[in-house]
Order: sequence, then structure tokens, then C-alpha cells
Amino acid sequence: MLKELINLKLFITLCFSLLLSACSTQIYQAMGKYEDGSGIDRRVLIQWKAQKYYIPLVSPEIDYGSVSFQAECIQDVFLDHDNHTEFGLIFKERAQEFRRIENAPIINVGNYIVCAKLKNNESLSDIKVGDDVKLEVLCEAKSTLTPMLQANLDGYQLKTSEVDTELVLGCPTKVVPMASE
Repeated sequence: MLKELINLKLFITLCFSLLLSACSTQIYQAMGKYEDGSGIDRRVLIQWKAQKYYIPLVSPEIDYGSVSFQAECIQDVFLDHDNHTEFGLIFKERAQEFRRIENAPIINVGNYIVCAKLKNNESLSDIKVGDDVKLEVLCEAKSTLTPMLQANLDGYQLKTSEVDTELVLGCPTKVVPMASE
């Protein structure tokens, strides 16, 4: 009886270990460039994590974790994101602080206006490594003393990749060439 109990505990421990090891966290980036007020090319980046579960006999699930939107030499970028069912990946802001630019589509989500989104209503699950995506910036701050990423209805061209570590964009004094250059 004791031997059977030990075998059962070993079996349960082994199964639990397999379930814990049946997931992985991957970091994805969509990076492009924008031109700052001085005519210098700077990087713009959307970065997100995906937790993928590989559990036998269960459909593969993906949980999208933190999403960040960054631009070199710009501190104030849109923070509130949503992987919206209709509009795809969006960044939304309060209408009290931001306004849509002329000719921008009118997209509201609750009490928020959509200030940036992927051009073809793509969500994070639509984007594959190596894809080119376009990020439309539809808003501008009502009043700001700090630089903002310029609105762009054509969209900033971003190239997606999978990376090992997260990147934090600062403001280099020396211009760093893009990887594609």
C-alpha cells in the first residue's frame, strides 16, 4: 500500500511538472521609425508579451500580457491599450486631453477616443513574426509642452520580430541606425 501511494504521488508530481513546463513566454516587437522635429530618424516601438500554453488535448491558448508603445525621445505616448474585437490593437485616451486630427475616423470605445491603432484592424493574434504592420496615429494632445508622436493617417511602417529581452527606448545623443539600414 505504501509503495502504491508513493507511486501515485510520483505520478501526480510528474504530471504537474509537465503542465507547468507546458508554457512559454515570448516577447514580440513591431519597430519602425519616425522623423523628429529636427529631421532625425528615431525609432517607434510596440512591444508585447505572449504566454503560450502547450497542454496536451487542449487547444493552444495564448494570453497577451503587457503591451507598451514607445518612441525615442518622446516620453508621453499612449498608454491605455486594448486588443479590441472590432478594431484590433488600439490605444485609447480621454477626450478631455486629446482630440482627433482632421479626417481621422471617429472611433469611440466607452468614454475613450481611439488615438492609435493598427491600420487594418489587426489584433495581436493576427500579427506574425516578419509581418509589416502600419500604426495609425489619429490624435494629438489638446495642450502639451512636451513633444508628441506626430499624427499619421497613412501609418508608421513597423516590422515585427520575436526577441529575447524587452527594449526600453530612451533618447540617445548619438543616432543609432535601424537594423534594416
